[in-house]
Amino acid sequence: MKPTRTVRLATVLAIGVTLMGAPPASADHSWIYPAGEGCSFGVLMEAVHPPEPAGEPGVDRKPIAMGDATLTNLDTGATYLQRVRYLGSETYAPETNTWLVEYRGRRIINFYPGDQGPNGLVEEPGLLLAFTGSIQTWVDPDTFYFTEFSFEGTYVDLCAELSEDQS
Repeated sequence: MKPTRTVRLATVLAIGVTLMGAPPASADHSWIYPAGEGCSFGVLMEAVHPPEPAGEPGVDRKPIAMGDATLTNLDTGATYLQRVRYLGSETYAPETNTWLVEYRGRRIINFYPGDQGPNGLVEEPGLLLAFTGSIQTWVDPDTFYFTEFSFEGTYVDLCAELSEDQS
């Protein structure tokens, strides 16, 4: 297990916090996927979100995230814009010691080697994918590995998109 695997939880939380109810729009929510952790090159992700909508005090909101994520190949400068819009939920299953994480909408997911991904076991350097549709993943809370994964819909291989000749 790579020591950076534990960053997955922080990344998942950061995406949710970044895109769900943060202050007015800005690109100050950014992070880097280092080379070898999704793509063979480093990727900068900058998330911009709209201001939090006014709501009724004391009324729960659905767990929805929305915003725009710009991904940049740190070697070439190639960029890709993903409009992120999704509903999400997490359910802990104590009998199997796993978390079921479900999303519906448009969502970016980073897969590490050893995870179960859309085409089975993920190999080096991992995958960085943008999904549209419904996603279910089961996460081992002790290792943060995706132990099962399923989806209905489509996805874009962001590493391939960011690798293409932009001329």
